Amino acid sequence: MRFISTFIVISLSFVINYANSEATWIDESSTVQWECSKDVNLSVYYESGCPDCNHFFSYVLRPNHGLFRPLTLNLIPFGKAEVFGADKPYLPEWNFACQNGPEECRTNMFMACARSYLDTYTFNRLMMCMMSTNGQPLAVYKSWFHCSTMLGLDFDSIHSCYSDPDGEGSVQLHNMYLLSKDVGYTSVPWLSVNGNDNSTVQSMGVDPRGLRELLCSELCEESRPEICNSLY
Repeated sequence: MRFISTFIVISLSFVINYANSEATWIDESSTVQWECSKDVNLSVYYESGCPDCNHFFSYVLRPNHGLFRPLTLNLIPFGKAEVFGADKPYLPEWNFACQNGPEECRTNMFMACARSYLDTYTFNRLMMCMMSTNGQPLAVYKSWFHCSTMLGLDFDSIHSCYSDPDGEGSVQLHNMYLLSKDVGYTSVPWLSVNGNDNSTVQSMGVDPRGLRELLCSELCEESRPEICNSLY
């Protein structure tokens, strides 16, 4: 009976502390400490022709990302592509292969060029447009000009990077490879929330409510947006 009573006290203490959104809580049964944050960083590793990535952008990320302030959103368009000759310093020796074919590689390269040319906020808006085609990834390949001009962007400047005869597009896509190669992801989209990319983040993050719960759980009470109130 004493063991049961102790377990109940510890469990209730954990629930009450979490519900009250204290800045720091300690689960006494495991001595694991967690500290909340005033902001949240979400990194998304994806590829342009991936159906699951398209679904994530269309139905999870785009409807939710604007509800969180502050949110630092880091989008990396490379996915599970391969680079042959990646260790070589010379452009002609870099060859890219994408799991959904050459059109995906071309679109990934255009996205990489846009990422280098635009500020983060504008690039993220462009990606929300290009990647949110309601489960139709092939439409992403045709969205370059439409999304760029709809957002009032200089399409020709971005495209000139992609089509540069000296290989500027390859340089930018190679940069996406460098940002991705040490992450160790096994599927896409791959998510990292404040540097945490464990299995819980991957399973919860691809669900609309799950993503909101993940982001809200990182924030201190005073930093939580209104959307978090419905989750607790």
